[in-house]
Amino acid sequence: MPFTANNDPFTNGNAYFENLAWHANALIPALGGECDEEMGPYYTLGQVRRFFFNPSRTLEERVQVLAFINHSLEIGRENTEEAIILELFTEVYGLNEPFTSLFREHLSPPAWALFLAHRELERQRGFYKVANEGESYPYEE
Repeated sequence: MPFTANNDPFTNGNAYFENLAWHANALIPALGGECDEEMGPYYTLGQVRRFFFNPSRTLEERVQVLAFINHSLEIGRENTEEAIILELFTEVYGLNEPFTSLFREHLSPPAWALFLAHRELERQRGFYKVANEGESYPYEE
């Protein structure tokens, strides 16, 4: 079922998080409905992460994921934000290019600001590997 505002039964922030698989399947058609609602939001975002970083993905497929991130950060609440930071953003912090430039080009201004703020926080904390501008590391599952 194509996603429209009229057929989105989960628009409040808390329900959005609990139904993240539904939103991923609706907003990322290239996933082919693979996200299982019963597995929970973190599992869903793990599937989205593996999909996004798969080397065979096209730019169009990756842009679908970035649109999903924008939508999720706009509609979801803190729990959605925290899960996206943990499951998706932290991976990009270490990999950097070409993914950082894709995020820069396709994330909404508030989502990009969130990405940058947490990248700097992680760089200071030292918990996750954070690449410097111009550096990259290979994706490891």
